[in-house]
Amino acid sequence: VVGHMRENVLLPEAGSLEVLNRVKPNVPPEWYIPYEDTPFGVPPMAPFGEGYRYHVTGLTHDVRGFPTLREDEIEPFMDRLYRKIWTHLEDIQSWEAYEVEDAEACIVAYGSVARAAKRAVVEARAQGKKVGLLRLITIWPFCRRAVESVWERCRVIIVPEMNLGQISREVKRVVQGRARVLTVSKALGRLLTPREILEPLGEVRA
Repeated sequence: VVGHMRENVLLPEAGSLEVLNRVKPNVPPEWYIPYEDTPFGVPPMAPFGEGYRYHVTGLTHDVRGFPTLREDEIEPFMDRLYRKIWTHLEDIQSWEAYEVEDAEACIVAYGSVARAAKRAVVEARAQGKKVGLLRLITIWPFCRRAVESVWERCRVIIVPEMNLGQISREVKRVVQGRARVLTVSKALGRLLTPREILEPLGEVRA
């Protein structure tokens, strides 16, 4: 489905972008420890070709980059990754709210389904139904704050997904029964349509 999407993309001018480069090591190559913990949680990174040699792997590794099964090496590695994400949670999470200010029902959608969901909101509004859209731009870490801001005003939350229900479970965990969460699932290889997303909206007046 994603491979068949057709949309316009606005590319910003290169000069308008702020480039944040990784901090480089300030020690000679023989002293360099590529994955050593730092007060900022992000080790200095030596660019390839500048004389610093280090091992790169997708496996859990030690401070020099080599795969390891030692618990005393794995634990600080995993702790550093966790802290790096948790510390910058608000910078990582991203979402977009559309017509949620007066919404009695809200659609929580992501990916290509969010396009159909936005159209569903437009059609619902034309019918006099107060429906809004919360589009999750990032999925993990889950945008708990965004969902919390929705259930405080909405009685019904609809989660359309191109699967049998994944994010809907996360939404239910956040809402904790304080609003009705309705899942609209479709795993047939075809996009959900605005009409299919709108079907549960009768619950708004139930």
